[in-house]
Amino acid sequence: MTQTLPRWDLSNVYPGLESPEFKAAMADFTRQLQELEAFLSGRVAGADAHTPLATLAELVGEAILRFNAAYELADTIRPYIISFVATDSRDALARRRLSEFELVAVRLRTLGTQFQAWIGRLTPVLEEVITANPTAGAHAFALREAAEQSRFLMSEVKRRWPPS
Repeated sequence: MTQTLPRWDLSNVYPGLESPEFKAAMADFTRQLQELEAFLSGRVAGADAHTPLATLAELVGEAILRFNAAYELADTIRPYIISFVATDSRDALARRRLSEFELVAVRLRTLGTQFQAWIGRLTPVLEEVITANPTAGAHAFALREAAEQSRFLMSEVKRRWPPS
Protein backbone atom coordinates (compact mmCIF):
# COMPACT_ATOMS: atom_id res chain seq x y z
CA MET A 1 0.00 0.00 0.00
CA THR A 2 1.43 3.34 -1.09
CA GLN A 3 0.85 6.18 1.29
CA THR A 4 0.56 9.76 0.13
CA LEU A 5 2.34 12.15 2.42
CA PRO A 6 0.43 15.18 3.65
CA ARG A 7 1.09 18.49 1.91
CA TRP A 8 0.69 21.96 3.26
CA ASP A 9 -2.07 23.98 1.69
CA LEU A 10 -0.57 27.42 1.14
CA SER A 11 -3.12 28.61 -1.37
CA ASN A 12 -4.27 31.20 1.16
CA VAL A 13 -0.89 32.92 0.65
CA TYR A 14 -0.33 32.46 -3.11
CA PRO A 15 -1.92 29.92 -5.46
CA GLY A 16 1.50 28.66 -6.57
CA LEU A 17 5.06 29.53 -7.45
CA GLU A 18 4.03 30.18 -11.07
CA SER A 19 0.84 32.07 -10.21
CA PRO A 20 0.27 35.66 -11.31
CA GLU A 21 -0.22 36.59 -7.64
CA PHE A 22 3.20 35.25 -6.65
CA LYS A 23 4.88 36.87 -9.65
CA ALA A 24 3.14 40.15 -8.78
CA ALA A 25 4.44 39.93 -5.20
CA MET A 26 7.99 39.37 -6.45
CA ALA A 27 7.64 42.30 -8.85
CA ASP A 28 6.26 44.46 -6.03
CA PHE A 29 9.17 43.49 -3.78
CA THR A 30 11.66 44.42 -6.52
CA ARG A 31 9.84 47.72 -7.12
CA GLN A 32 9.83 48.55 -3.39
CA LEU A 33 13.58 47.98 -3.25
CA GLN A 34 14.19 50.14 -6.32
CA GLU A 35 12.16 52.94 -4.74
CA LEU A 36 13.93 52.51 -1.41
CA GLU A 37 17.31 52.68 -3.16
CA ALA A 38 16.27 55.87 -4.94
CA PHE A 39 14.94 57.35 -1.70
CA LEU A 40 18.12 56.58 0.23
CA SER A 41 20.50 57.71 -2.50
CA GLY A 42 18.41 60.78 -3.26
CA ARG A 43 16.65 62.44 -0.37
CA VAL A 44 18.42 60.71 2.51
CA ALA A 45 22.03 60.76 1.27
CA GLY A 46 22.34 64.53 1.50
CA ALA A 47 20.86 64.80 4.98
CA ASP A 48 23.03 64.87 8.08
CA ALA A 49 22.96 66.06 11.66
CA HIS A 50 22.91 69.68 10.41
CA THR A 51 19.73 69.18 8.34
CA PRO A 52 16.67 70.84 9.89
CA LEU A 53 15.07 68.62 12.53
CA ALA A 54 11.66 68.52 10.82
CA THR A 55 13.25 67.27 7.60
CA LEU A 56 15.30 64.64 9.41
CA ALA A 57 12.26 63.46 11.36
CA GLU A 58 10.25 63.13 8.15
CA LEU A 59 13.07 61.24 6.38
CA VAL A 60 13.61 58.82 9.26
CA GLY A 61 9.88 58.15 9.56
CA GLU A 62 9.46 57.58 5.84
CA ALA A 63 12.52 55.32 5.69
CA ILE A 64 11.17 53.19 8.53
CA LEU A 65 7.80 52.83 6.80
CA ARG A 66 9.48 51.86 3.52
CA PHE A 67 11.73 49.31 5.23
CA ASN A 68 8.82 47.86 7.18
CA ALA A 69 6.76 47.40 4.00
CA ALA A 70 9.66 45.69 2.24
CA TYR A 71 10.41 43.42 5.20
CA GLU A 72 6.75 42.53 5.58
CA LEU A 73 6.52 41.44 1.96
CA ALA A 74 9.85 39.60 2.15
CA ASP A 75 8.66 37.85 5.30
CA THR A 76 5.70 36.51 3.35
CA ILE A 77 7.49 35.55 0.14
CA ARG A 78 10.53 33.81 1.62
CA PRO A 79 8.69 31.44 4.00
CA TYR A 80 6.24 30.64 1.22
CA ILE A 81 9.09 29.54 -1.05
CA ILE A 82 10.93 27.78 1.79
CA SER A 83 7.84 25.70 2.53
CA PHE A 84 8.22 24.09 -0.90
CA VAL A 85 11.98 23.58 -0.61
CA ALA A 86 11.70 22.18 2.91
CA THR A 87 9.13 19.57 1.94
CA ASP A 88 10.71 18.58 -1.38
CA SER A 89 14.38 19.37 -1.80
CA ARG A 90 14.18 18.14 -5.40
CA ASP A 91 11.62 20.79 -6.38
CA ALA A 92 13.67 22.59 -9.02
CA LEU A 93 11.13 25.38 -9.46
CA ALA A 94 11.09 26.13 -5.73
CA ARG A 95 14.89 26.15 -5.55
CA ARG A 96 14.99 28.48 -8.56
CA ARG A 97 12.44 30.82 -6.98
CA LEU A 98 14.43 30.82 -3.74
CA SER A 99 17.60 31.77 -5.63
CA GLU A 100 15.74 34.52 -7.49
CA PHE A 101 14.33 35.83 -4.24
CA GLU A 102 17.70 35.77 -2.46
CA LEU A 103 19.32 37.70 -5.32
CA VAL A 104 16.79 40.47 -4.79
CA ALA A 105 16.66 40.23 -0.99
CA VAL A 106 20.39 40.80 -0.61
CA ARG A 107 19.71 44.35 -1.78
CA LEU A 108 17.42 44.84 1.24
CA ARG A 109 20.23 43.83 3.59
CA THR A 110 22.61 46.23 1.82
CA LEU A 111 20.10 49.05 2.08
CA GLY A 112 19.60 48.25 5.75
CA THR A 113 23.34 48.61 6.33
CA GLN A 114 23.35 51.95 4.50
CA PHE A 115 20.42 53.14 6.61
CA GLN A 116 22.17 52.00 9.79
CA ALA A 117 25.29 53.95 8.84
CA TRP A 118 23.18 57.05 8.15
CA ILE A 119 21.39 56.73 11.49
CA GLY A 120 24.81 56.51 13.13
CA ARG A 121 25.76 59.83 11.56
CA LEU A 122 22.60 61.33 13.10
CA THR A 123 23.61 60.32 16.64
CA PRO A 124 24.09 63.93 17.83
CA VAL A 125 20.43 64.73 17.06
CA LEU A 126 18.87 61.26 17.14
CA GLU A 127 16.94 61.79 20.38
CA GLU A 128 15.33 64.94 18.96
CA VAL A 129 14.44 63.06 15.75
CA ILE A 130 12.86 60.26 17.77
CA THR A 131 10.78 62.79 19.70
CA ALA A 132 9.77 64.71 16.56
CA ASN A 133 8.33 61.79 14.58
CA PRO A 134 5.75 59.26 15.86
CA THR A 135 7.07 56.47 13.61
CA ALA A 136 10.62 57.13 14.79
CA GLY A 137 9.34 57.22 18.37
CA ALA A 138 7.69 53.83 17.93
CA HIS A 139 11.02 52.47 16.70
CA ALA A 140 13.20 54.32 19.22
CA PHE A 141 14.92 51.22 20.59
CA ALA A 142 15.84 49.94 17.11
CA LEU A 143 17.08 53.38 16.05
CA ARG A 144 19.26 53.72 19.16
CA GLU A 145 20.66 50.23 18.62
CA ALA A 146 21.33 50.98 14.93
CA ALA A 147 23.20 54.14 15.90
CA GLU A 148 25.22 52.28 18.52
CA GLN A 149 26.05 49.36 16.22
CA SER A 150 26.94 51.66 13.32
CA ARG A 151 30.25 52.31 15.07
CA PHE A 152 31.32 48.81 14.02
CA LEU A 153 30.56 49.19 10.30
CA MET A 154 33.34 49.56 7.79
CA SER A 155 33.66 52.94 6.19
CA GLU A 156 32.18 53.33 2.72
CA VAL A 157 35.67 53.35 1.20
CA LYS A 158 36.59 50.03 2.86
CA ARG A 159 33.36 48.36 1.73
CA ARG A 160 34.01 48.87 -1.97
CA TRP A 161 35.39 45.97 -3.93
CA PRO A 162 37.60 45.76 -5.79
CA PRO A 163 39.64 48.57 -4.27
CA SER A 164 40.50 51.40 -6.63
